[in-house]
Amino acid sequence: MRQTLERALYRRGWDTRCRNLAPARALRSVLPYQPLQDAPALLDVGCGKFGVATFLRGVTVVGLDREAPDAAADGLSFQRGDITALPFLDRSFPAVSCIDVLEHLPLDARERAIKELVRVAQSAVLIACPHGETAKRCDDLYRNACEARERAIPGWVFEHQNQQYPMISAVVEQVQKAAIETGRAVRITTSYCEPASICRLIRAAAARSAFLYAAVNLLFGALLDLLPSPDAENSYRMIVLAELVSEPRIA
Repeated sequence: MRQTLERALYRRGWDTRCRNLAPARALRSVLPYQPLQDAPALLDVGCGKFGVATFLRGVTVVGLDREAPDAAADGLSFQRGDITALPFLDRSFPAVSCIDVLEHLPLDARERAIKELVRVAQSAVLIACPHGETAKRCDDLYRNACEARERAIPGWVFEHQNQQYPMISAVVEQVQKAAIETGRAVRITTSYCEPASICRLIRAAAARSAFLYAAVNLLFGALLDLLPSPDAENSYRMIVLAELVSEPRIA
């Protein structure tokens, strides 16, 4: 019962819905072209307890993270591992996703992580994370608001601020480089999610009280589909979808 409620809140709340829904839709655009088989269709790296699997009903997902959750979501089988040294063979999964992980890693680890994501993917890699100065300003405002009201600052805020915020140009370049190293061409599509204005509003509520945050989080989660998609200048999170194609061999 508790997990059912947690999963429902995960699907409905803004913070988790805006993080996963757009990436899930992007993955849906490539997953139908994967061969139907009993093997998992997706590896979700940095999945936490639910990951993007909650938004991909009917898709078999392997989730990987540093720590095992107390219970895996439906359709998600869990394996412990490190993003910079994935415990899988080359091209083990039709598609690989990595949502809200890169911003926690130092620059050299990010490049190794991207190489690993591309290495174990057959046909597609999706990376989504906070990006650039817009995300940095949102996090700074949230931290300042928590400090002003003497509320505890979540640990992830410090993790974000201790690293350089990912830039879409750098991520695209590293994906392209990793694809070339595996002998494949790549087609990259970029998009954005989580309007920064809504992000700031919800965090302002969180800095005031847990009750206000819960109410605003659920309200805007319900309104997400009615809001226009943000662009590079007014988004908190970027999405990079890389479709991989093997280069034809020259006789």
